[in-house]
Amino acid sequence: MLMNYFAVVVAAIVAMVVGSFWYSPIGFGKQWMRLRGKNPVEIKNMQFPVQLMIVEFISALVTAYVLGIMTTVFGAHSVYSAILLAIIIWLGFYVTMLLSEVLWEDKPFGLFLLNAGLRLVNIILMTLIVGIWQ
Repeated sequence: MLMNYFAVVVAAIVAMVVGSFWYSPIGFGKQWMRLRGKNPVEIKNMQFPVQLMIVEFISALVTAYVLGIMTTVFGAHSVYSAILLAIIIWLGFYVTMLLSEVLWEDKPFGLFLLNAGLRLVNIILMTLIVGIWQ
């Protein structure tokens, strides 16, 4: 199976950058804090160990790699087909799993929307990168 591994790494990096922006004060950080019941002082005092960032990056790499396989299997190598595949995956997997957190973990619906929005943006970008960049 032919895959551009450099595109997989780039897609994972893009996902990390988008996620960092998404939850920043410039992005939706203030809404995220409110929905989580946190204040800026608590967030500032939170520890973000390097190990967590490494695990998150590995997770993004795995996602990008699997998306690379899926774009190859389904022939999603155009902008339209890559976006369509990303939306189908997002609806079938991300939305359903994140919704379970609302139902069973008593998380606010607004937090679901915020997190699902990030997943949609990331999966579209990642699928475009690994699907088109052959």
